[in-house]
Amino acid sequence: MKAIKAVYYLLSQSESITASIYPQRIPEGSSLPAIALSQISRISNDTKKEYSKSDESRVQITIVSETATAAYDLADSVRSAMRAEVPNSYNTVLVQNISFDNEITDQDDDADEQGLFMVVQDYLVMYSTVGVSLGSLLKEDGSFLLLESGDQISL
Repeated sequence: MKAIKAVYYLLSQSESITASIYPQRIPEGSSLPAIALSQISRISNDTKKEYSKSDESRVQITIVSETATAAYDLADSVRSAMRAEVPNSYNTVLVQNISFDNEITDQDDDADEQGLFMVVQDYLVMYSTVGVSLGSLLKEDGSFLLLESGDQISL
């Protein structure tokens, strides 16, 4: 769940996002707007000779609000927060890339008379699965860029 850990950090550190953030689902009775984070899939990047040192997860961010305007505004704030500087370490996770993949709108007409409005966004998050010294530059094959001295190249 490293991808969720990094995404939670990015959203919770954004000054424009004041909504509560929950894993998997928003508890009944929570104040709105609120956000739920889910890992939809995780794909490893194994090589012929070893297991993956970097994985890619599809992270789904579900935004729920009592008004459409509030849901859309929060969705814009989430998208801005996810435009993070990469590669970089977020909440001890070395994130190599984040890309916006998809967005849909939805509603829950069974929630009271007014209903609820939802925006669901999917992001692809590529991250290191191995322990990495913060600030080291990781290559695609999972190794590090090294100086002639053998020291890792820092970002």
